[in-house]
Formats: sequence, C-alpha cells, structure tokens
Amino acid sequence: MIISIIAAIAKNYAIGRNGDLLYHLTDDLKRFKQLTSNHTVIMGRKTFESLPHGPLPNRRNIVITSNPNWTYPDVEVARSIEDAISKSASEQEVFIIGGGSVYKEAIEKGLVDNMYITEIKDTPKDADVFFPEIPDNFDVTYAEYHTADEKNPYDYIFVDYKKINNIIKMKIKVINKSNNPMPAYATEGSAGMDLMAYIEDNSSIVIKPMERVLIHTGLYISLPQGYEAQIRPRSGLALKKGITVLNTPGTVDADYRGEVGVILINLSQDNFEINNGDRIAQMVIKKHETAEFVEVDVLDETERGAGGYGHTGK
Repeated sequence: MIISIIAAIAKNYAIGRNGDLLYHLTDDLKRFKQLTSNHTVIMGRKTFESLPHGPLPNRRNIVITSNPNWTYPDVEVARSIEDAISKSASEQEVFIIGGGSVYKEAIEKGLVDNMYITEIKDTPKDADVFFPEIPDNFDVTYAEYHTADEKNPYDYIFVDYKKINNIIKMKIKVINKSNNPMPAYATEGSAGMDLMAYIEDNSSIVIKPMERVLIHTGLYISLPQGYEAQIRPRSGLALKKGITVLNTPGTVDADYRGEVGVILINLSQDNFEINNGDRIAQMVIKKHETAEFVEVDVLDETERGAGGYGHTGK
C-alpha cells in the first residue's frame, strides 16, 4: 500500500487559520478531487469537522479521534494513525489530508511514501497551523508552475515528492531567488537535476536560429571543495528543438558564488520560446581531482607516441 500526503502550503509552510484552510484555489481543489476520488482519505477530527458538507463523496472517509464516543454517518473511526492505516491495508493508495498534527506524526514516524503538494506563492502572517518541514529523504519527481488568474489569486506550483530510501545525499547550500522549485532528480536513478529558466517578469525569451542567450536560473550554490556542477543539455530539447548548451558541459566551481546561468544556442531553423519555469538544462554534481604540474625534460614512451587526430585511419 502507498501512503500519500496531499496539502496546499504557503511559502512559510502555513496551511490553516481558525480551523479552516487558508486557500481555496480552484485548480488546487480540482487536483485534490482528481487524486483522491475512489480512494481512502485519512484525517483528524478537526479537519473533518471543517469540511463544509460532511464526508467527502466518492471516497472512504476515516477520521482519527481519541474520543471513544465520537461517530458520524458514513465515516469510519480510528483511534490512531496506525489504526487508520491498518483499516486501509487492502487499498492500493490512501491519502492523508490533514490536519497539521496528523501530517507531522505521519512524516516523523516514516509512514509516508509520496507527497502531493501545492506550493502557493504567498506568506500569510496570521496562520495558526503549519505543515512540517519536508525531510531530506524526499525528492521532487514532478513540478508544474502556474501563474495567478481570476480563479486562482496566487502563483502556485504543483509539486510531487517521493521518498528515496537508502541513498546518502550530499548537502549543497542553495539560495533560490526564483519562483521555481529547487533543482530535483526526475527519477531515483537520474544523474542530472533539472534546471528551470527564471524570467523575473514572467515574460518569455525567444532565441532565434543560431542565436545564443544566457538564461538565468535564480540559483546560487555553494559546493564542497573537490566538486563541480556540470551544466549539460537536455536530450529532448536537443533532439526535438535543436536547443543545446553552448559550452557543454559548463562548469560551476566550488568557490563561485554568483548566479548559475545557462548559455543556450538555437541550432534549428525556427525561433524557440522559453518561458519562466521551463526546464532548460541538467546539472550534474561531479567529484574532480586537483592536479599539480611537474615540469620534466622527457615523457614516458607509449605505443601511440605523437599520433593525433585520425592517426588510426578511421
């Protein structure tokens, strides 16, 4: 069984105020319904009592409460989060939908496999319920950026997280001045993390054929000594659109503290448009050696000798 968390959180991890949700974004509510319909949803009693119409339709509702006398029609009662999960043992996937203390307990006990988070670009100052910090052993597997509109008053990002087991991670300090998610591996076996374009005014950049452009990322990183960050092209952009990284691979040194930029060139015959949040390159963290040159008069002899380009005749 897969245990997933679903939540909408602000930039400061706020999720609630006075027993109610902070946000009611139309697209977030649609995503919530799409993901949880025909599944079991687990929640605390206060979260259930905040629902405007009682049990969520087309879902099995399990409410966690310590009150032995609490009941509600069409709702199953559990005495603990473990009890709720045990009642759902035959399910393929269950969703924990709140509140803050239930989220915290599930994460701290290591019960959660996936998280479906809507990150809302707002910082409310009067919230009283907060989502716990996302642990280091969760990686971003999907991110989709959206700008505000008449039905969604804030910019927001749909971000999916997956727990990664038995992987030792290097800690890299990052300042993210963009409104995009942090660099993330798409799969457990990925060597490169996706880098996204940061266009401050949410406009677009058009790269003309054979034109090169420096694209900002809004990222500033501090690497450990002995490591570099290599900036490499995305194979899909290269094959389908003729877009590649000009100085492949670009190198970010351990002592560099400026913004990470990506030099793209358009090798196609068509204009190529880049929007804020588009994935434009990959970043691979690599260990390297530091060499010291020793001047000598004679080099070791080899069978190849001075043979250069094309010396094999092929």
